[in-house]
Amino acid sequence: MSWLPLYHDMGLIGSWLGSLYFGIPLVLMSPLVFLSRPERWLWAIHTHRGTLSASPNFGFELCLSKIKDRDIEGLDLSSWRIALNGAEVVYPSTLERFYARFKDYGLRQETLRPVYGLAESTVGLTIPPLTGKSKVDLIDRVRLEEKGEAVPCKDKKKGMKVVSCGKPIPKHEVKIVNEMGDTVLDRQVGMLWFRGPSNMQGYYRNPSATQEISHDGWLDSTDFAYKAEGEIYIVGRKKDVIIKAGRNLYPQDIEEVTNAVPGVRKGCCCAFSAYNSLRVTEEIILVVETREKQQNKRDEISRNIVARMSDFLGFSPDHIIFVEPGTVPKTSSGKLQRSACKTSYIKNELGHKRAPVWYQFLKVFLQSYLRKTRNGFVVFVNFLYTIYALLLFVGMTVPCLLTLILTPKKIAQKVVRLWAKFFFLCTGMLWKIKGEDQLKKKKSMIYVANHASYLDGILLTGILPPGVLIVGKQELTVFPPLRWLLKKLGHLTVSRLDFSKSLSDLDTIDAAIRMGKSILIFPEGTFTSASGLRPFKLGAFKLAVDCQVPVCPISIRGTRKILSDHSYLISPHKIGVTIMKIVTPKHKDWKEVVQLREIIREDIAKNIDEPMLRSILPDVPLGSDNIDTD
Repeated sequence: MSWLPLYHDMGLIGSWLGSLYFGIPLVLMSPLVFLSRPERWLWAIHTHRGTLSASPNFGFELCLSKIKDRDIEGLDLSSWRIALNGAEVVYPSTLERFYARFKDYGLRQETLRPVYGLAESTVGLTIPPLTGKSKVDLIDRVRLEEKGEAVPCKDKKKGMKVVSCGKPIPKHEVKIVNEMGDTVLDRQVGMLWFRGPSNMQGYYRNPSATQEISHDGWLDSTDFAYKAEGEIYIVGRKKDVIIKAGRNLYPQDIEEVTNAVPGVRKGCCCAFSAYNSLRVTEEIILVVETREKQQNKRDEISRNIVARMSDFLGFSPDHIIFVEPGTVPKTSSGKLQRSACKTSYIKNELGHKRAPVWYQFLKVFLQSYLRKTRNGFVVFVNFLYTIYALLLFVGMTVPCLLTLILTPKKIAQKVVRLWAKFFFLCTGMLWKIKGEDQLKKKKSMIYVANHASYLDGILLTGILPPGVLIVGKQELTVFPPLRWLLKKLGHLTVSRLDFSKSLSDLDTIDAAIRMGKSILIFPEGTFTSASGLRPFKLGAFKLAVDCQVPVCPISIRGTRKILSDHSYLISPHKIGVTIMKIVTPKHKDWKEVVQLREIIREDIAKNIDEPMLRSILPDVPLGSDNIDTD
C-alpha cells in the first residue's frame, strides 16, 4: 500500500518496481489524497489488508497532527506487518508517539522499522531485523558534539536518542571511516561509506562529483554515523553540521526540539549556521513556520523555543525567524533543503510571500492551455504537410510505374533513382551527404546502414549508385504491386519465418555478390520509434567475409523524426547522410565476422547522435535472424 509519488525513488523503486518484481499486489493512491486526508492512507491499509507500506518521517507526523479520533472509528491496522520509515531523518519520538496513538487500532510496535538508503545505492542500504522492536540508542549529547563519541547515557535530560537503521542488506557492505579513510572503532562517529551491487555508476554527466565521493569501489554517503553491535545509527549530514564554540551541532536535534513547541508547524522548521562578519563568528539561525500572525503570539513561541532548547540542548539560537506556512523549501520527498533555506536567508528572500493559490492554478492552466494549443497547431501543420506529401507521392508514383513497365531493368533502376531524388526535393526533405566520394568506387560492395524509418530505403535509393540491390523482408511481397516492383528492379528478399527458406535466400544473396552485384542491408533488422542503435545481426558481415568483398558503412540522421514507427503524420526535418570509409575483410574466419560487425557498428554510432543499445539475444551464425531487414 503506497501513497508515495512515483517521481521519487522511494515510491518508484521501493514500492512500485518492488511490487512488480516480486509479483505482490500494489494499491497505489495519489500523494495529494494522502496530504489532504492522511487517514485515507490508514483506511486503505484497513480495506485492502495492506502488509507493507512506507513513508518519510513527516508522513507519520502528519497522521499524528491531522487525524482525529472520529475519523478512524473502527480502523484495523492488524494486517500492517512492516511500516518503513526512511528518506529523511527518523525521529525516535515519532515512532513512540505513532505507536502510542494507533496501538489500540491493531498496530504492533515491531511494525515500525526505521531504514536507511539513498539514491546512490538504488534506494535501499540498511534495514533492521524484522523481529522485535527497533533499537533506540540513548547517548551522551555533549560527548557526541565535542568528541564525536556515541557513549551510552542513562540520564534522559543529558542524552539524545538515535534510532538504529539496522544492518546492510545482503551482498552490501558499510563501514564508518575518519577523514583519512581509516575505519574507526564502534561508537566512534565518522563518515558512512558503502559498496555493493546496487551502487550507482556515477552522477549523470558530472564526473567530478562522482570522483569526489568514490574511494576504490566505496562510495561516500556524506552522512555522519556510528556503528554499535553491528547496527548503523545515522546522526546527521556532513554539509548540515553546525560548528559552534568547538561543538558539532546537528540541525535535526534543534529542529526536533523546536517541533514540540506549540504554535510551530511540525516538520517545518529549519536550522543552519550563517557567518556574521560584524561579530566574526558563526551564528545559529532557526527558521520557523507558524500560522500565528500576531506579534505577541510569535514572541511567546520564541520564548518557549529558547527555554526548551536551553533545557534540552544547553544553548539557544542566535536568531529565530518566523515565516508563513509553505516558506521552508523541501524536496519532493519532504526533506528539508537547509542549504536552499540558508541561501534564501543570506539573500534576504525568506519573507517573500508565495503567489496566491488561485494565481498558481491560473498560471498552470494557462501554461497547459498554451502548450496544448501549440501542440495542436503543430499537429495541424504536420497533417497538411502529410496530405501534400501523400498527394505528391501518388502523383509521382503512377507515371513512374507506367514508365517502368515499358523499360528494361537497368533503365528502370535509374528511373526509380530519379523518382526518389525528385520526391525528397519536392517535399522539402533535403539531405546533406558527407563522404560521397566513397560511392564512386566501381566494384562490388555491401552497403550497411542504420535503420530508423520507412523512408530509409527510398532515401538510399536516391543516393546509392544505380543497380544496388536492396535486401528486404519477405513480408513486403504480400502486396502485389510492391512484389512486382521489387522483382522488376531485381531487389532481394529474405524469409524471417521459414528457416529452410531463409537459408535458400542467403544462397541467392551470396550468388548475387559473387556475380559482382552490390547490395544494401540494414543489419539492425528492424526499427522502432525509440531512438538508439539496435544490435547488429551478423548476416551482412558473414557474407562480406565469405565473399571477401568490402563493406561501406552509412549513417542516417533525421528520418526517424520525419516519420517514426507507428506514426501516421510526417514532420519536416533535415536529413544527414554520412558515407564512411570502406572496410575490407582481411581473414576468412568467424572472429573476423564478429570484429567487422563491431568496428562498423561503432563507426555508424559516432555519426547518428543516438545511443548504442545493448544486445538482447545471442548471435546466431545462420538463418533469417542474421539478415532480417525492413
